[in-house]
Amino acid sequence: MSEVRSCTPADLPHVAELYRCVFRNGAALSTEALSAYLHDIYFENPWHEEDIASRVFVTDDGTVGGFIGVLPVRLAFEGRPVRGALACSLMVGDPATEPFAGVRLLRSLIAGPQDVTLSDSANSLSRTLVERHHQFGFREPHEIAAVDDLALQLGERAAAGGGLRLAGEARR
Repeated sequence: MSEVRSCTPADLPHVAELYRCVFRNGAALSTEALSAYLHDIYFENPWHEEDIASRVFVTDDGTVGGFIGVLPVRLAFEGRPVRGALACSLMVGDPATEPFAGVRLLRSLIAGPQDVTLSDSANSLSRTLVERHHQFGFREPHEIAAVDDLALQLGERAAAGGGLRLAGEARR
């Protein structure tokens, strides 16, 4: 049975090959070099946390068929620490065969222990998945309202020169 689980260093050669196929069309960078790069980013970064981790989608036959990179981010809001997860590189190798793999990866990420989930970028499909998160069972309506309220507060504070900052970042 397929599953979504935390990515391990042993998954990285498979993730690198998936990345080459999905994003780079098999181009220049070797699987070994890309795997080493992914290891440095996701497992050797100074903010690495075991419970805020990248996820892999594993198909019925045990193949890594999807990935979402996750970087822990330490933030502060009104002087209080906020744990964040930065989503990167959502990819599914064969969405026609595994049409819900991306949704399952996102659901697993959003269900994590972080206080806020951010993205480094998103294409239109990724944005649609996140915007319609309630249709896929990501959050209960009262949780969505709390997140929307926090986003509104952050937007108002950012306009006033405050808001969410990287932990340790000086106020400008």
